Order: sequence, then C-alpha cells, then structure tokens
Amino acid sequence: KFKAMTDVACFSCPLGTTSQPGSTSPAQCSVQCPAGSSGPDGGPCAFCLAGTFKSSPGPAPCSLCPVNTNSGTGSNALSTCSCNVGYTGPGTQTCLACEAGTYKDITGNGACNKCPTSAMS
Repeated sequence: KFKAMTDVACFSCPLGTTSQPGSTSPAQCSVQCPAGSSGPDGGPCAFCLAGTFKSSPGPAPCSLCPVNTNSGTGSNALSTCSCNVGYTGPGTQTCLACEAGTYKDITGNGACNKCPTSAMS
C-alpha cells in the first residue's frame, strides 16, 4: 500500500506488486521488496530488524551485522552497521572492545575515551 502526502487513506498497489512500509506514491510499488526490507515477491514486505541489513531488492533474508555492531530498522547497507557501546573500530568489519582504562558510552565508530584519573574500567 502507499499513501500520497495529500491523501488521507492508503491505496493498494497493483495486483502482484508490493511496497515498503511508509511508501508515498504508486511509483514505489514493485514486484520485489526493496533493499532494507524482505518478503516474498509480490509482498508483503517487512523492514529488516535492528542489527540486520539487506543491500539489494528481492525475497532474500536480511543479513546480520558483524559481531559487536548494530544497525537501525530498515538498514540497506553494511555501512549502516556501527560499533556498539564499549567497542571501537571501522564498524563495517571489526569492532574491538575498548582497552582497560578506556570507555565509549555511545554507538558509532569513534574512539574510546580515557577514564578520569581516579577511575578505571
């Protein structure tokens, strides 16, 4: 289904086609689920869950992000997988635990921070 920005109701895609949740025009109806979602040809499509991604259209399942990384719902590329809290690295391949004496309290591919002088991790 899709809903144009000016309409109140959702409209069905043509028979044998489907769309990703949140679609806004009939041009977004297709036979295959778009990247970032999965489902059988002709639908219904479901967004990839957090921690997974799918970079191509079609019925294939979503892939898991690499270990110690995560992604948001509906992710459509490996590059959307970023390091978990407490881990640092490039995100898309290897995220390593922060070393002793360091911490990272946000997700992403940033560096770990040194603990305050009187603290230890």
